[in-house]
Amino acid sequence: MKTYSLFPSILIFATTFAFLSVQANELGPIHNLQTECKGGIYNIDANGTYVAYQHDSSCSSHDQSDAYIYDVMRKTKIKLNGVAGYGSTRQYHPRLSGVKVVFLDAVDYMTDVFVYDMYQRSVTRLTNSSLETESSPDIYGNTVVWINNSGEIVKHELSTGEQTVISKGELTASSVRYDYRGAIYNARYRDTYGPYNIYFFDKKTNTHTQLTDNSLKKSIPVLEYNTAVWFEGETLIKYDLTTQTKSEVVSIPGVNGNPSFNGGKVVYSVNGSIHQYNLNTGEQFVVQNEKPGQYSPAIYADRIVWADYSEADVVNLATLNTKPRFGSVLNNRTVTVDEEVNFYVSAIDVDHPTLFINNYFMPTTYVGHPWFLGKSFYTTLLGDLNQDGSVTDADLEKFKTHFLAKKGDENYSWEADFTNDGYINMWDLAYLRINYQCQPTACRRVGIFRWTPKEEHIGSYINYFTVSDGLETVDKETWLHVTSAQ
Repeated sequence: MKTYSLFPSILIFATTFAFLSVQANELGPIHNLQTECKGGIYNIDANGTYVAYQHDSSCSSHDQSDAYIYDVMRKTKIKLNGVAGYGSTRQYHPRLSGVKVVFLDAVDYMTDVFVYDMYQRSVTRLTNSSLETESSPDIYGNTVVWINNSGEIVKHELSTGEQTVISKGELTASSVRYDYRGAIYNARYRDTYGPYNIYFFDKKTNTHTQLTDNSLKKSIPVLEYNTAVWFEGETLIKYDLTTQTKSEVVSIPGVNGNPSFNGGKVVYSVNGSIHQYNLNTGEQFVVQNEKPGQYSPAIYADRIVWADYSEADVVNLATLNTKPRFGSVLNNRTVTVDEEVNFYVSAIDVDHPTLFINNYFMPTTYVGHPWFLGKSFYTTLLGDLNQDGSVTDADLEKFKTHFLAKKGDENYSWEADFTNDGYINMWDLAYLRINYQCQPTACRRVGIFRWTPKEEHIGSYINYFTVSDGLETVDKETWLHVTSAQ
């Protein structure tokens, strides 16, 4: 049977919409995420939905350290101590990618690498070292990297279980970060006490490039797309991997710790206050300086998380949050009895990949609680069929298996029926195209609400829609008029 490659040309069909531009003064209020007791907070990471951190505290179950995942939407915490089903003595250095978190766990006083899948609620042990201590783990998609006891960078593919050493044999590494292009890491020549310099491993070409060659103290470098940033002394450095150009961006006296980098924005701590620098505009502003003792920031889009040591008895995590916004126009409607009502409600939040979208109808003559409760959605990224946190070619391939199916067909799946009309067709493909390889500021989440009014529902209703990211809520109000079918 002859087959045709329909989808590459279909993807040219584009659905356009406005991109949000969020300025510094649009950032929302600070929300404190309370920890149980006083102690140090380190290794903070954030991806919009989750915050991961290490808490060294006096009330730890073993008086050392615990690693936590905080779900911003549900306002719940997962304590990684014990998720592997055995007693361990220390969990630390958690790093996030989608619904997966890699962390270190001290077992029998030796440190091993584990991955916890929050969607599957399963844990995978990647190392079983009786005589070694692993360090500096990171995760991107299904790829995990870490540094073994010999200072080598190990790469592990979760999908195949394949493990390889990707660092140069003459180097010993001290830190590593990984994304779709490869690994960026600090290293120095083995068996020497020379300075650490920064290197980049290109996974496509399997080559290493030395990015620095000096004796200055360097922070852990961070990588986004084709740009890497780090501090050399008190100078913010930007490196363009495409042009192989290194440039000094700005001098920041008093900077300490490591930077975090996302969406062209760099956040860092300066003398106990949190600052942000926008590489695209050159704008600098102070995120938080009302109280001293603010350290270890992490950024994802316009959500910033940091450790707050300003309180006498507790240590807090705090975030700056941008309110979600409706992406669709909601008009007043007039329908007849037995006519199905469809509301397609889209929402965007530049710092949060999941949203709650709620709706209810209330008769205008009704006083009290809502008379009709509509659907409530905990939405994931529209088009993310394999639930890995992004819409890619893998989702497109899965969509192909359902294309042109209708409800009742063997290959029909409600997960691919984005318009919820019983048919999987070009309209559903258009919805998938909205989020295909989208950036966080452009990704849309859609809730679809349906109601078929009956004779007893004739009348006028106020129709409320709310969108919440777990911290901020916005709402819209429309009218719905139900009339007789005659």
